[in-house]
Amino acid sequence: MSFEDRIADSGRNPPPTTFAMRATWLADNWEVLSMGYEEAKADVKKTMREADNQAKETWRRADGEESVSDKIANTGDDIRTTLGNAGDDVRVEADKWHKDVDSDDV
Repeated sequence: MSFEDRIADSGRNPPPTTFAMRATWLADNWEVLSMGYEEAKADVKKTMREADNQAKETWRRADGEESVSDKIANTGDDIRTTLGNAGDDVRVEADKWHKDVDSDDV
């Protein structure tokens, strides 16, 4: 029962508390809030991956020379980061499609 239904039905039910109003709003808008959360989480993970890569590359250059093994390790880190970011992007888009399909079935 939404908050508006409770107001219209106020003759039979006691008025909702502030907690009840907030809980009802949260329940009615949960999909919108959770969608933003997933995108924010993916952005944070992307930033952390890139910072981790930069730290590793800086550490490998700390000895003053960059060897072939350092270049291979950097390339591997770049590939791993790119694939991780692509996986997060695919998940966000798949979640959007899944929610669209679920809302069409209702």
